[in-house]
Amino acid sequence: MSKGMAAVLIEHNFETAHRLPFLGGKCENLHGHSWKVSIAFVAYEHETGMDSRGISCEYGKLKQVVRTWIDDFLDHGCMLGVKDPLLPVLLAEDSKVFVFGDVSWLAIAGEEQGHTSWTEPNASRVYEDMPWPTVEAVARMLAERLQQRVDANFGDVLWIDRVVVTETAVNSAVWTPSGEEDDRRGRKLELISGHDEYIGVLNANTPSAAGLRREDIHP
Repeated sequence: MSKGMAAVLIEHNFETAHRLPFLGGKCENLHGHSWKVSIAFVAYEHETGMDSRGISCEYGKLKQVVRTWIDDFLDHGCMLGVKDPLLPVLLAEDSKVFVFGDVSWLAIAGEEQGHTSWTEPNASRVYEDMPWPTVEAVARMLAERLQQRVDANFGDVLWIDRVVVTETAVNSAVWTPSGEEDDRRGRKLELISGHDEYIGVLNANTPSAAGLRREDIHP
């Protein structure tokens, strides 16, 4: 009989504006949401996700790490794509902005428009892998940035299994890490499971890598 796998959920909310001018319609206007995020963490150092006492991690510290990052970088701020015409204005005003996209475009655009100087956003407030702050992109960004923060505070112990971001009562996106994250988890399982069926199977270069997200781990 499978022992199953425990996960712990951390939830938080933040008030943040964004806009998606490339979409047209209502979303091209700058508007705010009461965002909500739910993050599932799994302690893969334990075969069932928890120790013999039934503990995966210390909730207080994990909540502090997650919520502090969100509050510092997103809450009561604005998320904009790097090609949004509003971005240079808000950066010049030293507004709280989290930028999506390759910021080198700002310098190129400035030169083309005859600007000799421009305000470069702090690197910690830039997510270059996605160009616009869609709800899907926000879920992916949170998974990656919060995993980095958790690694820094907990070590190679807790792994984000799923991120759910809700921007309105009826609009949500789910991000499930894969690829490198699967590979890292696979290596962790090789060390702790002792079960041959896990060895050499769960990595990002095999067809079964995606299975780590659900079928291979969760009963």
